[in-house]
Amino acid sequence: MDPQPEKLVPEQVFTPRTLVTRKMFERRNEPDSDGNPGVQDRLVDAIRDRGGQVLMYGDTGVGKSSLLKYVAEDLELKLVTIECTANTDYAGMLDDVVRKLLDVRETKFTKRRNFEAGVSAEGSVPWFTKLSGTVKGAVGRDTEYQVIEKPAVDVVTELLSKSGISLLVLDNFQNVRTESTRELVAQLLERFSDRASDDWNEPDAKCVVIGISEDATSLLGSSRSYLRRTAQIGVPRMPDDEIRALLARGFELLGMEVPDGIMKDFVFYSDGFPYFAHLIGLNVARAALRSGDEAVGRAQLMAALTEAARSVTASYQDRVRLAKERNGDVRPRTQIMKLLANDSRRSWTGSEIQDLWVSNIGGRDNFAAIHVALGNLVTEQYGTILKRTGKQGSYRYRFADPHIRPFLRITETDET
Repeated sequence: MDPQPEKLVPEQVFTPRTLVTRKMFERRNEPDSDGNPGVQDRLVDAIRDRGGQVLMYGDTGVGKSSLLKYVAEDLELKLVTIECTANTDYAGMLDDVVRKLLDVRETKFTKRRNFEAGVSAEGSVPWFTKLSGTVKGAVGRDTEYQVIEKPAVDVVTELLSKSGISLLVLDNFQNVRTESTRELVAQLLERFSDRASDDWNEPDAKCVVIGISEDATSLLGSSRSYLRRTAQIGVPRMPDDEIRALLARGFELLGMEVPDGIMKDFVFYSDGFPYFAHLIGLNVARAALRSGDEAVGRAQLMAALTEAARSVTASYQDRVRLAKERNGDVRPRTQIMKLLANDSRRSWTGSEIQDLWVSNIGGRDNFAAIHVALGNLVTEQYGTILKRTGKQGSYRYRFADPHIRPFLRITETDET
């Protein structure tokens, strides 16, 4: 008799706070943020392109790191990841890479001015004056490694090769605060690219920068030199069909049934974010298990939305509380948030918001109060709910933090 498959628990399937598992990874067939077809295929092509470096950007919670992880696995490529923080600088970044690749016995790290090609004379470029250790992950027996007086970037590329690692990943790059570090990383991409063309017998090591941003230049600047060597891939929110497929697979793995009507609600509340799909899926699955019912019903969904609202960062609750009026019959700020949260578009002109008001609430003799409310919602005093771009008379509005909209959708249902 064949052994029964291990019964999974919700936490093994829905993972909102970490990378998704291979079973739960949904292929990304949608266009990238610039409309280029097939975001996953674009990433594959970029990684295969010798000498080309990669910059991935997009909203938080859209699955950038998971996409890279499974594309690398499909291509049978190993990667090493550095998590960037507010304290990350260029020298420390390279030091972290070396320590992940080498069991360091003794390291002396100095900073000198360096005028070699591709490095700004104004930048302080790190050197290792003495370094020895055993290469981690080297094929076969342990490999001893020692350098005397060598630029750290040379050490990094050599260790990547000796460790059989093809991708150096700088994740959460939006946390890097200093402009000098961003400039030096842009130059690092150029140097990786140059090295790939210097010797075709050497492996094609790449640097992949991942960050939360609306565009590539917001992360690394607009230097034409690094841009022409780098594929900029904007990872969008997931389309509804991919969110639906992700959720359906998860509940199937748990042996649970979800009616079509409730699945439609799941997709709506997720708003294109795998993070929210996993968060809601996890809480629904837990609620269903507690009730002893394998068929997910409306009661489990409502309980899950309440729990999801509690688990989202408290700053959203505080910001929405600041934005809402405490009294009054019209309450334009509250109504505007509700209208925009439930609309399918992601940015609006003032006229489009007026039209939404008329369609959903009714006409008004004067819309001045609506435009005053819009002006309030972009300020810190009222929670910075919206972001405004453009010039007066042609403003466009969008949610300042893209996660606020699914939060508003969830909490609106919870309040009703």
